[in-house]
Formats: sequence, C-alpha cells, structure tokens
Amino acid sequence: MVDHEKIKSITNDVYNRFYLAIKNLDLSYESWEKIISLSNEVAGKHNDDRLCKDLLLAYTDEFERASMNGGRK
Repeated sequence: MVDHEKIKSITNDVYNRFYLAIKNLDLSYESWEKIISLSNEVAGKHNDDRLCKDLLLAYTDEFERASMNGGRK
C-alpha cells in the first residue's frame, strides 16, 4: 500500500526546507557547502529515503541548471 502521508511529508519538506532555502543562492563554494549541508540534514530526517534523495537531486540539478543560465530554464 502506498504511504501517501510519507510522500506528502517528504515532498513538502524537500520543497519548503531545502529548495526555498537554496533557490536564490549563487554557484559559489559557500553556497555549495550550504546546499550539501541542507541536503544531508533533510535526507537524514527522512532516514535517507530514496524518494527524498531523488527529490533533493532533482531540485539541486534544477537549481544548478537555472543558475548557469542566468536564472532562465
């Protein structure tokens, strides 16, 4: 059975605690340290759940892609 509450919790947490915190950063070394730290924190909270890790990677990739294109997709 699908655990919809778990999916909702992970999805909301990754967006609200991770992506909203990184979306306006630049690609500096300090920013990447923050991204890694937040990513580890959120993943740890969810016991390194695969969905959580996949979402963190997707948001990080999108952040990097948008940053490299001057904020455009």
